[in-house]
Amino acid sequence: MLELLTRTAGPYAPVPEFLPVDGFDQVFRCVRTPDHPMGFFEYYVLQEQGRSAVRFAVRAGSHQDAVVAGFLDVIVPGVTSPSTAGPTTR
Repeated sequence: MLELLTRTAGPYAPVPEFLPVDGFDQVFRCVRTPDHPMGFFEYYVLQEQGRSAVRFAVRAGSHQDAVVAGFLDVIVPGVTSPSTAGPTTR
């Protein structure tokens, strides 16, 4: 799926670099012009072994990793991110 997304860039556009999001399998993000007022973080949550995906974007000016991790905890079933996990007991 990510290969398909990166191939859709135009011939003169830079190829986007999607990096995995720590603590979440099958979640990737790409930072697009973070210092620009219209910059944003683009996220893809792959589903069904990469046959489909959920995409969302967050403006760079209001982006917070902990808030995004909390949102991902809701939409990615069965995963608790390290940043929102409670204390562990042994």
